[in-house]
Amino acid sequence: MLSAFTVILLVVCGALSLGLNHYRDNVITYKAQRDKKARELELANATITDMQVRQRDVAALDA
Repeated sequence: MLSAFTVILLVVCGALSLGLNHYRDNVITYKAQRDKKARELELANATITDMQVRQRDVAALDA
């Protein structure tokens, strides 16, 4: 028969496992969001750079 200490230890381990799994899921979601925003930022920066180059080219033609 399991002693009270063993039962309490199992309950605590179960609770810690559930809490750890919750935070692990949050970290995975956060990393996915971070990576998506990083890709979007790279695309936005590339677009801005391209627009600046085009603007300089047009300004050079006008001059």
